[in-house]
Amino acid sequence: MDVNDAKQLQALSIRLLAFTCRRAKTKRWWLGAAGALAQGKTNEDIVCEAIGSLFGISKRRWDPQAQPDPWEYLKSTVNSLLSNLARNDENRRTSRGVEEDAAAAEVTPESELLRVEYEVRLRKRRARAYSSAAS
Repeated sequence: MDVNDAKQLQALSIRLLAFTCRRAKTKRWWLGAAGALAQGKTNEDIVCEAIGSLFGISKRRWDPQAQPDPWEYLKSTVNSLLSNLARNDENRRTSRGVEEDAAAAEVTPESELLRVEYEVRLRKRRARAYSSAAS
C-alpha cells in the first residue's frame, strides 16, 4: 500500500475510522452511552493522530522498516491511543464538575443518529434470530 497515494490514503482512513469506532466501543468511557471518549477526544481525533504518525506529524512516528504494513501499524497505534485514553485518570475519576447524568442524557443530532442506527441494527438482528428460530 502506498500511503502517498491520496485515494489509497483516503480508503485507509475510512477503514481506520470504522476500526476505531469498533475498538472504542470495547472500552469503558465515563460518559458511557453518550459516545464520547476521554479528554473530549472523538474517534476522528484518534484516526487523525494515527494517520499523522505515518507522516511524522504526531508524537508517534511510523518506521516502515520495522513495520512495513501501514494497516497493521495503524491498528496498533489506534489500540494504543484508545488504551491510553481509557486508562487516563480523567476517564477513571468518579467525581466530575458536571452532572454526569445530564451530560450522558443530552440529546444531540449525533446522539440521536447513533440511537436510530443502533435500533435499526437491533431490529435486523432480532429479525434474523426469529427467522432462524422459525426454520
